[in-house]
Amino acid sequence: MTSNRIDDVRSSRKYIANDEGCTALAFILIIFGLVGMVFCGVVLGFIQLPFTSSKADVLAEQLAMWEHHNIQSYTVQVEFADHTRMIRAEGGHVVDADSNVEVSYTINWLFDRAAECNRFCSVEYDATYGFPAHIGGGFLGSVGITVIDFQPID
Repeated sequence: MTSNRIDDVRSSRKYIANDEGCTALAFILIIFGLVGMVFCGVVLGFIQLPFTSSKADVLAEQLAMWEHHNIQSYTVQVEFADHTRMIRAEGGHVVDADSNVEVSYTINWLFDRAAECNRFCSVEYDATYGFPAHIGGGFLGSVGITVIDFQPID
């Protein structure tokens, strides 16, 4: 008899109405939960925003640091695609290279590469002079560009 009573309750309007009410309540709770998560994400984003710099801002700061040092002549050794190149630059132009260098590999060239792939690559900067010391990831893949040695020339 108990089984018939359960079946009667399940088929009654009260049970169906209660089931629809639970479904509606669950739906409302899910919506409020999603809205709450979005709200918290926006609030946390605005709180964190003043404390983070964009990559473009960092690039501009590092370029300003490089320009502040006003280094006109230097030697730089760069590793790119398993090739190491040593160049001597004066006034931003290559004046001597250790081999047949197809690319100028100057500090200006490094800043140009950093700007080109700034959104997709990781860029590490030299702490003393500000030039891009390593550019990797993104469309460069695992290749990367790394400054192995840098020496200003007086």
